[in-house]
Amino acid sequence: AGGGSAGGHLAACTPFISEFDEPGDDKSVSAVPNALVLFNPALVLAPIEGFDAKGFGVRVPEERMGTKPENLSPAHHITKNGPPTIIFHGREDTTVPYTSEEAFTAKMKSLSNRCDLHGFEGQKHGFFNGDKFKAKTLAEADQFLVSLGWLKPVK
Repeated sequence: AGGGSAGGHLAACTPFISEFDEPGDDKSVSAVPNALVLFNPALVLAPIEGFDAKGFGVRVPEERMGTKPENLSPAHHITKNGPPTIIFHGREDTTVPYTSEEAFTAKMKSLSNRCDLHGFEGQKHGFFNGDKFKAKTLAEADQFLVSLGWLKPVK
């Protein structure tokens, strides 16, 4: 699964948060992705070790979300055997702080999950949409999938 910004948040929820699944869903077919390719995703929506979430209560209030922010925060639900993950994130992102990605990555690794964080100096939210970074991030995503054996290397 993959996505950018809010789409990255949704993709990152799929392997870890099942509390909001529909009761009638066919559970014989897994909705858990085999890998995550994320572009500046919102991964930490409440305080967590390694990230100062000061101000997040204002930006992601319970009233707006319909539940406590930690219930929708992928970082708060990481489990062992999570899918291999690659994250592309601008280090100057003021919408989704880079430090939140570092906290998510640290928690993933503490549970022996693969999580590759690629920070881009001087870049803000959505930087990967520009021509300068589109080819680079997609090539790195391809290499990630090659490393998992899901794409064949280009010769």
